[in-house]
Amino acid sequence: MTIIVRTITQRAGGGDITRQTPVDGDEVLIGRGTDCPLQVPDLGVMLNHARLRRTGDRIVIEAVAGVDIELGGKFGPRFEIDAGKPATIRMGGHTIAVGTEPDGTTILTLERVAAISDAGDAEDEVRIFTLAGGTFGRRRMAWAGVIVILALFLIWPVAAFMAAPPRAPLAADAQTASAKLAKLEEVSAGPDISWSSGPLSKAHAGLANDCGACHQAAFTSIRDDSCIACHSKVADHAKPDRLQGAMFSAGVGGLVKRTSAHAFNLPEGRCASCHSEHEGVNPPPATDAGQCIDCHRDLKAKLPDTVLADATDFAANHPQFRPAVVTQPAFGTPQTMRVSLDGKVKENSGLIFPHDLHLSKTNGVARMAISLGKGAGYGSAMDCADCHRPDGGNVRFMPIEMERDCGTCHSLVFDRDGGTQRTLRHGEPKQVVADLRDFYRLQGPIAENPARRIPGEGFAIQSVARRSQAKLAFGSSVADRIRSVFQPGGACADCHTILPPAVPGSLDYRIAPVSLTDRYMSHGWFSHADHDTADMPCASCHVAKSSKVSSDLLIPGIANCRECHVGAEPKKGKITSDCAACHVYHDGSPLPSQKKGSRVAAIDWQKRKLS
Repeated sequence: MTIIVRTITQRAGGGDITRQTPVDGDEVLIGRGTDCPLQVPDLGVMLNHARLRRTGDRIVIEAVAGVDIELGGKFGPRFEIDAGKPATIRMGGHTIAVGTEPDGTTILTLERVAAISDAGDAEDEVRIFTLAGGTFGRRRMAWAGVIVILALFLIWPVAAFMAAPPRAPLAADAQTASAKLAKLEEVSAGPDISWSSGPLSKAHAGLANDCGACHQAAFTSIRDDSCIACHSKVADHAKPDRLQGAMFSAGVGGLVKRTSAHAFNLPEGRCASCHSEHEGVNPPPATDAGQCIDCHRDLKAKLPDTVLADATDFAANHPQFRPAVVTQPAFGTPQTMRVSLDGKVKENSGLIFPHDLHLSKTNGVARMAISLGKGAGYGSAMDCADCHRPDGGNVRFMPIEMERDCGTCHSLVFDRDGGTQRTLRHGEPKQVVADLRDFYRLQGPIAENPARRIPGEGFAIQSVARRSQAKLAFGSSVADRIRSVFQPGGACADCHTILPPAVPGSLDYRIAPVSLTDRYMSHGWFSHADHDTADMPCASCHVAKSSKVSSDLLIPGIANCRECHVGAEPKKGKITSDCAACHVYHDGSPLPSQKKGSRVAAIDWQKRKLS
């Protein structure tokens, strides 16, 4: 047996709304209480007023709280009616129509037909159920709330800030960071703590109770000098005026935006533009690549004199690599030039070194390395790792040193006295001349056929003398013997360009300077450690085995990197690489044009069609 409760309410603009709820069982509790399946929202109705029960073809209605029920104009504690005949129960200002459907379902329809009992109208009912009679009016309460909020969260914090003694900026060189944090942690939180939008990051947690350490002026955004006071060694991405020019678009719109930003101390490029605080104790999220693209998408249009090309994505729109190569070696600062790898690039390092000769698996160099054995660090043909040694972080390589990287094969030992060896001074030609002069004066004439000795075991000078037999006859002068070291075929001329004496006949030989680049792309980040796998030998990127001259620049171009890397859009089987994968915003390493004493040519080598 099923009982259905229908509730009919009137819309504010006219019309009825009917809601229907089925009730399981053959009994329904009627009343004002929320636990009643048939709830009558009328103060003239008790919480649990009556109970209606269906028994066969009869419906019984009986009072629960002792208040008589009105049925068809009659009052009584209990009524029993025929289920097949309609009936109407009156409770306060509501009626409950009782009816039965042909399928035996009992329908109870609740409808309001008069004003709510004990209330003049709906507004009186609302007033009965509120605290309006015992409190201030809503307007007064609203004004009171505004005054309290202004007093607690504006007037009090501002007054406390203005009354505080003036604060000097925290100087990074005045005290260590730990001492500063220890001092700041002693400061108790002030009333302006209510303005905090969230906890500080771990790096700035020590400043949590000292808002004035960063917010040094009332109603003014954080200035860069507050950040630089501690982060004094952080390099700018570019000069401030260049940053401003790159971040704002040209025209009236850009001018208005720039003027407004400066008026409210919100210039683009300030520290807080990227480094937002009060975001929680977790490390800040990585800067979105879109901030890089905003400037570098149309950098040429904003800064026509820039040497940088526009870029938006490594795979779709990125210029060819332009490393800084040495065009003129020097003992001090060499002359360098940034050159595109689209052309056949040459570098003038001042060194004579054929890679193919040293990396051969079958020639004399390979046999020499095998004969020297593992005790000398070889045992097999040479490879790249024999000379190029990773630095501590396995990111780049340590500078090449003659004694450490070349001396095993190219020995500078020229005499042995028991267990003591005499060695030429590498890089000091005047000292070489002096040492050889003293040595030959004591040794006498050169032997016609000195015994064959391998580099690293024998005496380099005697080997040079043997290779210059045609020039050095028996009893040659000491000066001729010294000259043979610097002339073609001598120990020095194998790797260096020899500058002849300014005065003919003298021994004032000089060695042309050698300038080896330790970092070709100063604003590009590359880690050899990330690429040191069995699937990526050195030759997969550097074609050293076919290089016959040291002027070959063996840096791979962008096409080589794109074989594995794509841009910001993921691609199956490729490595997703956004701007931050290779570039650092606060990169303090200067470009070649920024190095002291550097002379950078104004034209691209590619335009000169270098060969």
